Formats: sequence, structure tokens, C-alpha cells
Amino acid sequence: MSLGFASFAAREEAAFGLQPALVERLGRECGEGRALGEQLDDPEVRAAHLEPTHLLRLRRAWHRFAALSQEAGALEVPALDALAIRAARFGGRLGRDAAQRRELAGALAAYAAGLLARGRLRVHARRPSDRAPEAPPEEYAGLVEHTLGCAELAPHRWFTARRGEEDGWLTLELVAAEGEAERALGPLATPELHAELHKAGARAAREVLHARAEAQVLDTAAGALHALLARPPITGPVAGVVSDGQRLFAHLLGGEADGDSLELRPGELERLAGWIQARGARHAAVAAVGRGRDLSGLLRALSAAGLTVERVREAGLMKQARGQDQPLKAEAARVAARRLQDPLDGHRELRADELGLGEYLDQVDATRLHAALEDVRAAVTWERGHGRVASPAARGLEVHPMVHGLQDLRPGMELTGTVANLTHFGAFVELGLPVQGLVHLSELAERFVAHPSEVVAVGQRVRVRVLEVDEARGRLALSMRPPRDPRRQKQGAEKRGAALSALDQLFKK
Repeated sequence: MSLGFASFAAREEAAFGLQPALVERLGRECGEGRALGEQLDDPEVRAAHLEPTHLLRLRRAWHRFAALSQEAGALEVPALDALAIRAARFGGRLGRDAAQRRELAGALAAYAAGLLARGRLRVHARRPSDRAPEAPPEEYAGLVEHTLGCAELAPHRWFTARRGEEDGWLTLELVAAEGEAERALGPLATPELHAELHKAGARAAREVLHARAEAQVLDTAAGALHALLARPPITGPVAGVVSDGQRLFAHLLGGEADGDSLELRPGELERLAGWIQARGARHAAVAAVGRGRDLSGLLRALSAAGLTVERVREAGLMKQARGQDQPLKAEAARVAARRLQDPLDGHRELRADELGLGEYLDQVDATRLHAALEDVRAAVTWERGHGRVASPAARGLEVHPMVHGLQDLRPGMELTGTVANLTHFGAFVELGLPVQGLVHLSELAERFVAHPSEVVAVGQRVRVRVLEVDEARGRLALSMRPPRDPRRQKQGAEKRGAALSALDQLFKK
């Protein structure tokens, strides 16, 4: 039995052709707490031409390996994965001798693998209590009485279903293909073993589904953090502006007016813009706290004054502002300016997993999430120290002067926005409106896109086209693909219609 990290990393496509001895050593050093920067400066790592992204992926693989190794303990497993561990336990619990334990372990592994390849996840509604409404909340209602193929189950669907189950609104059922249990058990098949096999196989399959989704969410969060922190610093003065719905708080960083601050009423937008410009700032960071969610008017006014305006990430803003000498919201404006001026320094006091870098982070392993994101911070610090500063991308919002809310949008309208966040199913774009728009994975480019990071990065300015506006639900669907040619769409529809007619005639013969 081999439980070496080198073989595990190779299976996870995280070994990058390195010699097994080097992979084993890097994994051992992760366990000993060696910093990523020290590993990147290691002579063997430099000789292998490893980039920070390579080591980040390898170190994430090590954290999965360490967790599985602890779970496996002294079990005899042919390969270190959740299915093999569950299978060994199943055989050890029900087998009478060594041969039967191996047979039963093989049966469970085959059954669980069949569930993952050919099985379905069926979602049922339930009420957590008699006092609860009849219908589940909107976020779960779309899954009720649906069956989802396990092989292509998207992470966001899995995590939504899991959360609905934990909240008491949903019941999840794994359904195997017909004859799956009989094929797996073979001559061992009995009604009792059939029931035991399904119960244990479903648990194992759920673990694998969760591990797959967790790995993708971690990758997404790590990519979003790197894109955020790796943005090059802005030279020259910058302003931070915070709105709480009742007052505006502004702070200047850099230049001769460094440290100047101002407090205004929400309607004094022209005065605010003039105050910022008079102090030599050309960039402004804007954030909302409390009830000041709608920043569209503020963004529009600052943009119209010729300032480059960015809405900075608000997660953890007030936490950073606490404990300082000046009033809390005034200090929050200073933090916002600092985040814009240098994202790496501006987010330094926060744990990386407090930055709201994706959905469902509360459902992944907290230790692995923290380690993965802190590794990213270390990677950006190392890159900065070695002169690898990301090339400046177009920054700032270009707020449309005629668009004040969703009611002003129409399908086909083109706007400029800033990528605010990435998820495995698309990119959220800030347009200076009360809600962000979503560019679905399929609308990011003409080609196939496996992950949004292949096309866009957090903070990048993009041109988008409105696809659909749902005012009632506060949702906005966007596209970065060029408009379809109506003539080609019509021709395609005609060809599909002709093909379906021909197929229909074929089956009638």
C-alpha cells in the first residue's frame, strides 16, 4: 500500500512533472509549516522553473492529502481517496474474513463510482416546522422535485441543495441506475446487503460530490484573491468615500493634502467632487455601509467630474476601521482609499477568508480555505518583492448618465463595468447600480470557457450587453459575447427545424 504524497499529487494533476522526491519534500515542508515564499526561493524549486501558481496548487493538494491521510488512519486502501476509505470501512464492518472484506470493499467502490457516473440527485421539498411557510424560500424553490445528474452536477447547485437540506427545507436522495447494486454485489447479493450497500454508497458518493465542489470553490476564491491583491499600486493621491445613506465621509491619501477629511450631506455631490479634485486626486474609492447601499448617484457624480471611480470590496471594511483615533465611518473612508491605493497593503490586517471572495465559502473546510487564501497572499507578496507587478488594466467605472436603476435598462443596451467577483458559474460586474449584473460562463466568450478566470479578472473593466432585466427579483443578466446576427440565427433555426423533421419522418417509417 502506498500513501505517498507524490502519487497523490500526480493523480490530482498537481505534480507538474517534478521528481517524486521533490514533491514529497514539498509536501512534508507544508506539514512542517514552511512558508510559501521560502519554498519559492528554494534552489531545487527555482531549478524546476516553478511559478507561484504551481506551488499554490500543489500546496492545496497537500492539504487534501493530509485530511484524507488522517481519515484513513491504519485502513488498508489501494488509493487515497474518499471512495477507497469508505469502501475499506464497509468491507471491514460486514466481511466475515479477509477475502469477503475485499469483495465487499470492491462492491462498495464500484457502486459508489456508478452513482457518481450514472446516478441522479433527486431533490424533495419539506417543511422544517409547522410554523414555516408552505413553499421553500426562492433560493431553494428552483431545485424542488428536480433530478440532477451526479456526473455533471455544478458546485453551486450542490452547495445550494446542501444548504437547503441543512436549513430543513429540502431532502436529498441519491438514485442509482437500474441494476447498479446487483452488478456491484454479484454473487454476494442479498436484500439486506443491497440496502446496506446503497446506504454506505450514497454516503461515499455525497462525500465525493462535496469534495469536488469544495475544490472548485477553493480554486475560484484563490483566483479572485490573487486578482484583487496583485493589482498594481496607484501612484499619487487617492480619495476614499463612504456613504451610510445619511452622510458622506471622505478621506485623502497621498500628496500634499494627505490626511485631509470631509463630512457632507448626501446631496452635496458637486462639492465632494470639487474637494477631491482640488487636492490633486484623480482616483476615488467608493464604499457603502449601513443603509447606504445605493451608490448609483454618487458614482455617477464622481465619474461625470472626470474621476476614475471604483467601488471597493466592502467585506471587512468596518472591522479594519475599528479601534482608530478618528470616528468609525471617517476611518472607513481612509481604509477604502488605502485599499484602492495598494490592494495588498490595504487588506493586510484581515484574514483572507474574511474578504467575501465567492459564494458558499461557509460550506467548505475552514482550515483548508484559510490556508489556501493565505498562501495566495504570500504568493502576491513574493511576486511584488521579486519585481513581478501585474500590468495595469483599465480601471474605474464608466457610469451611464441615463441609467439610474434597473428600470432604465433594456435588452441590447451596452454598458461598461468592473468585474467585482468571480464564481464557478460566471462573473459579477459592477455597473454603478444598486445590484451587480451576472455574466454567465456561457456568455463570457464565443469559445468554450471552463472558468471565468480564463477571460476576466477581478477589477478588470469590461464592456457588457444587457440580456435580461428582472426588476421584481433584482437580477440582471449580461453578456460579453458579440450580438448574434439575426440572419444567422434564423438560418440556424431553419436548419434545426429541417433536421428535426427529417428525424421525425425516420421514426415514422
